[in-house]
Amino acid sequence: MLCKGCGLCCFLSVELVNGVDIVPEEMTEIVYEGGCEYTQMKMKDGHCIALTEDGLCSIYDSRPSVCRDFEFGGERCLDMQLSAARLGQRPLRQEVKVCG
Repeated sequence: MLCKGCGLCCFLSVELVNGVDIVPEEMTEIVYEGGCEYTQMKMKDGHCIALTEDGLCSIYDSRPSVCRDFEFGGERCLDMQLSAARLGQRPLRQEVKVCG
């Protein structure tokens, strides 16, 4: 699958799965919402803190399960791209071949 490498998926909040997602603690935060407590990736300037300036994931090999499960070119990915295009947002990177 050809990922455009736009980084739009990195603008979603990512809740971590206890015992499954092992990411650097300094990149996480505890959130209290609706009487519940959960851990999520910290956000910086509206995107995941692990997203680098060149649109890459700084913890790609140990990225959270929700990121691993995000389907390149899937319905949610395409919806995000269409929404961004309507809003005139530019992608972070272009046309990166994803292997595996």
